[in-house]
Amino acid sequence: MNSTKLWRMLAAVAALNVATVGAAAAQTVLVRHAASGETVEVLLNGAPVASGPVGAEGVAKVAFAMPADSLPSGMDARISVDTCDKLRRVHIVERSRVPPAAQDGCNRHEISGLYLVRRDSTLVVSVAEAIPTLLLVKGDFSLKPPSPAPPAPKGFVIYGGGGFARFADAVANACGTVADCGGDDVVGAYTGGASFWITKWLALDGGYTKPSKATAEGAGSGFAFDSETDVHVITAGAKIGVPFSRLRIYANGGGNFHRATTTTVQTIGAASQTIAVKTDGFGWQAGGGIEVWATKSFALYAEANKVMLDGKPRDGTEGDFKDSLSVAVIGVRIRLF
Repeated sequence: MNSTKLWRMLAAVAALNVATVGAAAAQTVLVRHAASGETVEVLLNGAPVASGPVGAEGVAKVAFAMPADSLPSGMDARISVDTCDKLRRVHIVERSRVPPAAQDGCNRHEISGLYLVRRDSTLVVSVAEAIPTLLLVKGDFSLKPPSPAPPAPKGFVIYGGGGFARFADAVANACGTVADCGGDDVVGAYTGGASFWITKWLALDGGYTKPSKATAEGAGSGFAFDSETDVHVITAGAKIGVPFSRLRIYANGGGNFHRATTTTVQTIGAASQTIAVKTDGFGWQAGGGIEVWATKSFALYAEANKVMLDGKPRDGTEGDFKDSLSVAVIGVRIRLF
């Protein structure tokens, strides 16, 4: 087969595909607020092209196909509606044509304006009033209103998240007056807890926060040391929130109870000594956050808190513990009931 015949065959196949797509393309007329049991008939340039019944909800959905030569650019048309006995006729007439006369016993109302009807058009005709109205949309049209955003809920909510924490004084306390000393006081952290929203703006809250260990190391004349601080924090308090549909912005505050262990390994010459100071005590915390409810039971949140730690030795040894944590986390919330 030579190249000329091949190209002719490909062109014929392409033309057939275009014709097939054109024939298959369909438009939709959606009539609203009609009487159940009526019939809706669609006429194109005076010729009936489709019809369908009005359902119990007062809606009729009728699909029809425009002529293939009108599909690429669409058709400028005037729209009118005939109201007859148990029949509604929707006329779609090109602007250069004259619609047929209304039949006896039918009242015609033309919808003001000129409309570009294309292959993906949906004509939503409302006959609720004496004068019909038209909404011309591209693509499908749903009569169901969009689902409202789930509101920020009341009830029992559990949560968990992760992020970062910063010790204000852990490295400074460990280093003391040693000049050659440094460490890491910005660490990872995770948190979990539960809130009971009594109303949409007031909740009781309890939680647990666990930062990773803050570390420090230093050296001086004839000695070196490594130190780490391990802290567990339990919090209890209240939240006051302002809901905006699915969004809730809140402030929180209350008290906390912590347990901390500061362990220092000190090396002098070839000898080493481990000193562990264990403390616990009560403090306070405050902060705030934002949560967004994707569904009635699932939300994402972001929160930042300042946690003040004030502890006394648990075993009678010397060494108080005073520090603060700045904690920022993101996580998920799940409403149980």
